[in-house]
Amino acid sequence: MENLVEIHKKCKIIFEKELIQPEDGRSFACKMWDVMTDKKDNHENCLGENFNQLIQTINDDFFENYTPSQNTKLDFYFTTYILWLYLIVERIDFVFDVVNKDNKSKLFADFKENNFKTSQLIKKWANFIKHPKEFIFSHWPQYIMEGSEIMNESETVIINANFVKKHYTKSDSRINELENCDSVIVLVPELTNLTTEFCKELNIFFDFICDNKIVSDFLRKKTTIEYYYEPNDSTTIDEKSSR
Repeated sequence: MENLVEIHKKCKIIFEKELIQPEDGRSFACKMWDVMTDKKDNHENCLGENFNQLIQTINDDFFENYTPSQNTKLDFYFTTYILWLYLIVERIDFVFDVVNKDNKSKLFADFKENNFKTSQLIKKWANFIKHPKEFIFSHWPQYIMEGSEIMNESETVIINANFVKKHYTKSDSRINELENCDSVIVLVPELTNLTTEFCKELNIFFDFICDNKIVSDFLRKKTTIEYYYEPNDSTTIDEKSSR
């Protein structure tokens, strides 16, 4: 079984390869900026920039500037990583809510349901972390990696992907089996695979916006400022965004 140091290295490679352009260090979120500004240097688009900044933050501060040690607890690492990915998922969901208000377009609704399964699983795990319900009534729950051997499995409540999908939605349903339970295991999903699938879905999202002129034109009105930079303004986008 791989340790967290090895898993972190693999996830870092996947994240950078799938989301960062090697030639200039821009993330693939910048494709939205390009489309909705027509690549004009004096225009600004906050949608592409905001997604880009979040991707760069995860890439720089979680992957580049942080390395788990042999003593890093699995629950800390998993919680931290999931919540950062969840910030992106919430933004994806918001954009879909804007372009498809009240899910009136079945075409868009079906597209989202069929192409963002890992993103929605991340959201369920984040709900578990934020709103644990009766999990807080369990005694000394353990966190182990998917694929690990589970002792006394028949007597253990296992919190895995199916469990969080069932119990950690918007529903207020109670989870009675967790109450006063002293045999609970949180089965952390295989993180390299989760990272790979998440990155694929994020690129699908970018293409959904960039390849659909109706969608990009609709969002352009909400997110693009024309002639944001003066013709002789030497201030870079990064400098201006840091003000």
